[in-house]
Amino acid sequence: MKLIISICFILLTTKAMSQTAFTIVNTGYADALDILSIEGGEFKKIRFNHAAFIIKHNNKTILFETGIGSKIQDEFDESMPLWAKPAFNFKYVKSLKKQLPNFHYDKILLSHAHWDHAAGLTDGLGTTPTISPEEHLELHPEHIAHHRTFPIHFKDNAPDKFKWTQSPYLHFKKHYDLFGDNKVILVPIPGHSFGSIGLIINGQKEKAFFVGDALWMEKQLDSLAHKACLASAIVDRDKKELSATIRKIKIMRDKYKYKIIPTHDASVHDKFKYFPEWTLMD
Repeated sequence: MKLIISICFILLTTKAMSQTAFTIVNTGYADALDILSIEGGEFKKIRFNHAAFIIKHNNKTILFETGIGSKIQDEFDESMPLWAKPAFNFKYVKSLKKQLPNFHYDKILLSHAHWDHAAGLTDGLGTTPTISPEEHLELHPEHIAHHRTFPIHFKDNAPDKFKWTQSPYLHFKKHYDLFGDNKVILVPIPGHSFGSIGLIINGQKEKAFFVGDALWMEKQLDSLAHKACLASAIVDRDKKELSATIRKIKIMRDKYKYKIIPTHDASVHDKFKYFPEWTLMD
């Protein structure tokens, strides 16, 4: 069965590799009440995915986020403070490594260093992860919040960093062009963490903006809503900075017509293709 899946993946990626494309790999999920998750939420259940995104461009493969890995329950039990455990329920489905056991990534990027984005690293993905220069503060002993970031995820995966280009890109004061062709761009979206980054794809027919946890739900943009008060107090670094970030993301959606893709918003993910299918951007 693994051989069949691998063959299907190769056939499907042959076309994707010649174009800019992405696929979503879901590794787990959590169900929560909308009203307890975002400001102005409704009294209904919503689903949060623990997603990883594989992006193909110029015969290169980028992994944005790793989802949760096969060791997550033991890591959670060991690393999550007792007081915080009730706030972070999750259901593990299948790790990225187990879904794509022999796949190679040219670059692994994390929007930020929190446990539910970095947990796939401990399965051994074969490539050093990269975070922003500012995000390295999240790993510093003086700043680490142990209910957000698990040091065990980086014990054998010390992250690299990149150097920002100090010139504006759209409404962002600096940027980093991964390939130098204006196709895949990183921009700073701080507030949720010290150095959260968003990833922009500029396709010929579609444009997407992956925004990590700056938003939990894309619908927050309609009213510039934050996460619900208690949730934000637990998970966000700087609410003022995050407000500015949310306004910029709204401009990206409303003015520049980017599709906004939060890492956890299952209702948005369902509009795109899950592995082994691909969303073609060109």
